[in-house]
Amino acid sequence: MGLVVEDSNKGRILNSLLQCIVEEGICNVTMRKIAEKADINLGSLHYYFKSKENIFIEFIQRLFETFIADIEKRCRPSDSPEKKLDAFFETGKRFVARQKDLFIVFVDLWGVSIRNSAMQRIFIEWYEKLSLEMEEIIQEGIEKGVFNNVSRHTLSVSFIAFVEGIGLHWHMRNGSFDLNEHFEIMTENLKKIILKK
Repeated sequence: MGLVVEDSNKGRILNSLLQCIVEEGICNVTMRKIAEKADINLGSLHYYFKSKENIFIEFIQRLFETFIADIEKRCRPSDSPEKKLDAFFETGKRFVARQKDLFIVFVDLWGVSIRNSAMQRIFIEWYEKLSLEMEEIIQEGIEKGVFNNVSRHTLSVSFIAFVEGIGLHWHMRNGSFDLNEHFEIMTENLKKIILKK
């Protein structure tokens, strides 16, 4: 289990944060516990991150970067807008279904961010970048004549909200309903709005 693949102290710290939140919940995470899990001393942890908030912010940034990189891995710039849109949809489903620990940590950080203005700003910034990824795909499809002239922003925000919402329901219910079926229904309905017949 890990978010950061680089072999560095910072990477170990961020992966240790992930483990701490998964094992103990975000309310019980302390700088000392993160340092112990990362096998570094507390002074070194403070050298890399001045506060727990700074570790949270870095983690949020890495999480969004990973999500966007996953979309980009699934398609090439030369691929059709339809294929790029499918890559976006598939990445959302994969994040909810196959990366449970990351999704749960995301939700924990999201909850804390509602009351923390610095963390909230980072979430807003990355939500805008993620929305822009989908909006650019839709714009390309419109320009190429394969997508309808739709509200790009509304559709991107709706899909992101759907991923978060269905993920919450699915994990809260311990996977008791068919996640794939819900994603299929949502993505097919979005495609009916977006794709030209």
